[in-house]
Formats: sequence, structure tokens, C-alpha cells
Amino acid sequence: SEIKAKGATVAIELHFNSATGKAKGHEWLFFQTSKEGKRLATAMRGAYDEAFPMSVSRGIKAKVSGERGGEFLKLTHCPAVIAEPFFGDNAQEWQVASSSVSAMAESMATGIVDYLTD
Repeated sequence: SEIKAKGATVAIELHFNSATGKAKGHEWLFFQTSKEGKRLATAMRGAYDEAFPMSVSRGIKAKVSGERGGEFLKLTHCPAVIAEPFFGDNAQEWQVASSSVSAMAESMATGIVDYLTD
């Protein structure tokens, strides 16, 4: 895979989450049997919680094959997380996210560094 060829030690897929226009919060998805994926998701959620304490934490969520994102999480050679930091179809969340791009990126990077140095 391209991710493996680049020598990645973790893989993060950033998703634009949407639901009903009223859903709120952030969630971090990992493959159900990946202990390291779970640890990475936990570190990223913790860093995001610190940077955005006003945002609803929907937690980390285990995924399986056949579920949305499940194959990416399962087949990636290294610990993988799908990051869903906000609901883009919620006007209030979109306003915060679109004015906080750097802070979001920094918090996710902090979570990755926390994972790698723990």
C-alpha cells in the first residue's frame, strides 16, 4: 500500500462528519481488535478534549469489517484512526471548526505525538 511504502508508523483519515444537522461532537474510530489503534484513538481524543473542552466528546468507537471505514482501519499495516472532529452539517460546529483549523490540526498532532512518546 502507499501508506506502507511511505514508511508511516500511524495512519489518520480525517472525515467530514454529518448526520441530522443537529448532531454535535467529536469521535475517534479504530479497528476493534487493534490495541494500538485504540491507544492512538484514546490519545487523539484526549488531546482534542483538552483543546476543545466545549465540544461534546462522543468517545472512541471500535469498528469491524463491513462497517463504514472498517476496511481502512483493518487493512492498514500500522495503527490507524478515523478522526471525526466535528459535524460539518451543524452550523454552530462548522463555524467553530472553520475558524479553528490550525488549533484542530495542532490538537490532533499533539495526540499523535502523545501516542508515539508514551
